[in-house]
Amino acid sequence: MSIGQQLRDARISQQISIQEVATAIRLRATLISALEVDDFEICGGEAYGRAHQRMYAKYLGINLVDGSGSTSSNFLTLDEASPKIRIRPIGSGPNWSSILAIATVVVVAMVAVVTIGGNQGVEQVVVTEQLAPTAPPKPTTTSPAAPITASPEVGDVTAQAVDQATIRIEIVESYSWLRVSDSVGATIFQGTLTKGDFKEFIDSDKLSVVIGNSGAASLTINGVEVGVAGSKGQVLRTSIIPGQTTLY
Repeated sequence: MSIGQQLRDARISQQISIQEVATAIRLRATLISALEVDDFEICGGEAYGRAHQRMYAKYLGINLVDGSGSTSSNFLTLDEASPKIRIRPIGSGPNWSSILAIATVVVVAMVAVVTIGGNQGVEQVVVTEQLAPTAPPKPTTTSPAAPITASPEVGDVTAQAVDQATIRIEIVESYSWLRVSDSVGATIFQGTLTKGDFKEFIDSDKLSVVIGNSGAASLTINGVEVGVAGSKGQVLRTSIIPGQTTLY
């Protein structure tokens, strides 16, 4: 059985639509259809196509097997299919040694000018020498440690940075089954919550959420209160990404 056929059969057996898959793994629905028939022309070639198929398989929670019996671990990931770009780190701050050296040269030059010009500029020399020492204290006010100390405590979803996906799910009526997965498809939580219970989840890239009784759950997405997710008994499948404030 081809890789695409395995994906299609698994999707149908789980009663998931192509559009739901496209929304969850953030690919076009036409591309999902192409992956199910092993057509890689519209996704940039076989290497990228196989990587997309692996991501699709992780979402469905299955292991793919190719014609030789090898599992999905032998297929290229998107990271392996594309060259990695190394970003050179930005310097931590200005070179204070160079700044102080320049300031010293300026002071010496001004002293020479004042000496040649006469006694009128003596007070100016004193003022200039007082300005030079003001440079060193600046590193204490421009310390790059702010991103570390700004980290919120665990569970404080509303305080998270905008580059993270966060969701708070509170059961306001009856009960509901809940499953939440991270950006690589690993299950973070799966279980049943009752009225008054709540859970908060964070991921740097994406959260995939399935709520069995969306009419009983009130959501807060990336710090913005959305309210009840749907109607009583309705199953909700959705994904949360950084910056999102509504249900797609």
